[in-house]
Amino acid sequence: MSHDSIADLYKNSDVFVLPSLNEGMSNALLEAMASGLPIIVTDTGGTAELVNGNGVIVPMGDSDAILEAISGLIYNPEERQQMSFNSRRIAEGMAWGAVGNEYIKAYEKVLSGEKLPCQIMIIQQI
Repeated sequence: MSHDSIADLYKNSDVFVLPSLNEGMSNALLEAMASGLPIIVTDTGGTAELVNGNGVIVPMGDSDAILEAISGLIYNPEERQQMSFNSRRIAEGMAWGAVGNEYIKAYEKVLSGEKLPCQIMIIQQI
């Protein structure tokens, strides 16, 4: 499928389902979120940490749970709309510009001597 066709597919869809048995940080999932789709994912690798009010996590290999999640979104358009909004918001926060700005803020805090909520180790290779 061409990339343009995939964009149209996302645009014409209402829900994105990723029933993987093994998955890292899925580009397809990120694209679906950026397209504003509610998501249904299995609890694998990098999928669960992308669900925050924008979808449903189902157990791996549980087709009944997938069916239940899809049905729940089909028959609850208000929830689907809210999840859609949340997917887009989360995806925007993961855009390279947003991530880069967060790095800049962290570096500025370190340089000003401000304490950060966690320890950061920077390794410079010479």
